[in-house]
Amino acid sequence: MTKNYIFNLISNHTFFQHISKEEIHSVINSSSCCIKTFDSKINIYKAGEKIQSVGIILDGIVDIIHTSINGDETIVNRLTKGHTFGNCFSCVSNINNLNDIRSITFSTILFIDIYNLLKDSNFSYEFRINLFENIMSSLAQTNIALNTKIQILSQKTLRDKLITYFELLSIQNGSNKITIPFNREQLACYLGSERSSVCRELSKLKYDNIININKNNIVLLNQNIS
Repeated sequence: MTKNYIFNLISNHTFFQHISKEEIHSVINSSSCCIKTFDSKINIYKAGEKIQSVGIILDGIVDIIHTSINGDETIVNRLTKGHTFGNCFSCVSNINNLNDIRSITFSTILFIDIYNLLKDSNFSYEFRINLFENIMSSLAQTNIALNTKIQILSQKTLRDKLITYFELLSIQNGSNKITIPFNREQLACYLGSERSSVCRELSKLKYDNIININKNNIVLLNQNIS
C-alpha cells in the first residue's frame, strides 16, 4: 500500500476528525506510525501482552477472543475494515491486554503510538486536542460495543440471546433485514454456545415464523419479538 492510498483510506476515519490533511500526512510519515500485515489465524497481540499502539484495520477481519482456563474460546467482538482496537490498553501503562487479538483473514493494520504522538512537539497543540477528543470518542464506541455484548449475554436462554442479537443489529442498521458477520461456528463462539445448539435454535426461530434465514442473511418477521 502506498502512503497516498493509506491517506485515502483513513482521511475520513473518526480517529482523524477535525485534523487537517497536512497533519494526517505527517502522522503517516512519523515514527509513531507503522503498517504491518498478518496472515489468517495469526495473533496480532496475545493476552497478557502490553499494547502500546492503537490499531486501525485497513483491510481484513480481526477478532477479539477470550480463552478460558479450559481452553474454550469466545469471540468478544468482531472488527472489520475501519474499526480500531487497542484503544483502551494503549492509554494506560499498568494494565496488559486481557484477550487475544487475532487476524481472521489476511489483514493490513495501521499502528499508531498515541502516547508518542501526543507528546510530539512537531504537532500543534490544536492537533493534539483534536486527537485526544477523537480518542475519547473511540473509547466511547468501544464501551458501547461491550455493553451491547453484555446485553446479549445477559439473556437467560440461547433463543433470547439470538433474538436480542438480531434485534440490536436491526436497530443499528435501521432495517429488519440484517447480515450477520459470522458463520455458524463463529456465531456459537460469539454467544458462548455450541454450533449444534445454535443451528437447532435458528431452525426453531424460522419454524416459528420469527425470522427468515438464508445463509448469513436474516429477515426479522416481527419487530416485537422480545
